[in-house]
Amino acid sequence: MKTDLDEKKTEGENKENKADEDESDDDGFVDDEVREAKNRWRDFSDKLCDKFVKFVTICNSDAKMVAELRDSPSFSTPELAKHENHLHLYNGKTEGECKTQPHLRYPVNRQAYMARALKWCMKLRCPDLTDGDDDSLHLTGQNLYMFMDSFKHDNQIIYSNCFQSGERKMKKEKTNFYLTYEESSMLKRRMRHRESLKQDVVEQMSVVSLNELELKPRKRLLNDNSSNQMNHIGPLVTTDPTDPHKEWLMTIAEKRILLGDTRKDSGGAGPRDKKEVEKKPTDKEPVSLHGNSVEAHKEIIHSFWGGSYTELTVQNENAAYACICMKIPYTGIVNNEFHGTSAMARLKNRVFRSLTDESCEELFEPMAVSDMYADGKKAGDDDDNEGEESAESEDPTTDKPKGRPKGRPKAKAKEDTDKPKPKETVPPKPKKDKEKATGEPKKENIENKLASILKKVETGGDPSMEATM
Repeated sequence: MKTDLDEKKTEGENKENKADEDESDDDGFVDDEVREAKNRWRDFSDKLCDKFVKFVTICNSDAKMVAELRDSPSFSTPELAKHENHLHLYNGKTEGECKTQPHLRYPVNRQAYMARALKWCMKLRCPDLTDGDDDSLHLTGQNLYMFMDSFKHDNQIIYSNCFQSGERKMKKEKTNFYLTYEESSMLKRRMRHRESLKQDVVEQMSVVSLNELELKPRKRLLNDNSSNQMNHIGPLVTTDPTDPHKEWLMTIAEKRILLGDTRKDSGGAGPRDKKEVEKKPTDKEPVSLHGNSVEAHKEIIHSFWGGSYTELTVQNENAAYACICMKIPYTGIVNNEFHGTSAMARLKNRVFRSLTDESCEELFEPMAVSDMYADGKKAGDDDDNEGEESAESEDPTTDKPKGRPKGRPKAKAKEDTDKPKPKETVPPKPKKDKEKATGEPKKENIENKLASILKKVETGGDPSMEATM
């Protein structure tokens, strides 16, 4: 007898296999010219990722970590506008994973790492601080330090204690925000857990700043009935765990290598789960069981006027992908080299797919579709139209006649041949003629597109960051 988990697992594997087929080199490409166009757009998306995103591998040396972070996009950005802020996020839901019932338990707090990571960021944001002068560490303006407490509100005290240098407490202001999550999507991620009355959907996020937090008014990105002048964000919808395009799935054996020593034993009795199923090392599951969706990261960047984004507890690529969509620099701290290379590869594939995905308004490029697909459309886009045409031309309630139809077939055939055939399905392709006449305009257009994106970011002219209030 199949359980709900088995059905979801099968559905996820089928979607993932479909995703692998969609990303194959031969899917939707008909000739060398189109293959070459694919390579050009692949190069464009790779440069976009390399420009905005860097994953830094954690090490034991604080001095080395500071040096690595100093050269990263988030800490080498030009001066921000007065209303923008550098965002630094410590997400308690992604700082690790419990070894037992990880899909139900939230990670164990890593106090020592939390204090180290915040100190790295504060050092780099203090231009007047000399090396080794930790006693003078302090907060600076236009820097927000955010902590999502993973529904464990007692951890707020631990987070506040990180903002002190020795016995000296730093000058700071703390503002609390409340993140609410849509219930059905959370239940779907937990898959087997159905004790809704014992499940929290309100998470607390503390924002520490030098002075009292003031944000330039603007409407929320996901809900235009509210604004960033309120301390509530939501309801946030979590990612569908069975969609491999949006959810990074990995075998349990590989995932344990990726997470490294962030997997911890958790004490106490865990949540009750009547359908606990033992998993095999070859089974696949989300890399981040409790991480936030791309939309949630976009909302945070939008509401707090993010000019850069530093993620201190990286698991998947969602935050990095959101930053590329919003055109702001991103730096993420990963557990090991395997984690960093895997996350970047996953991110580049996702960005490349988004160039031809109309649902991604920020990255969709119509020119990429016309270049990479022979008929100017993605494979599968015409399936519904073909069905409609066949439905109009044939009556499904009647049987198709066999052999030559009766009546006057020869006269009708002659009449048909005399009429000019209407041009309906194949549109003219002026781009190919233009390409032959001018050399390689497609390549130049792609390079110009990338240059224009980077210029807008450097000059602060990205329209996605304008106020909407």
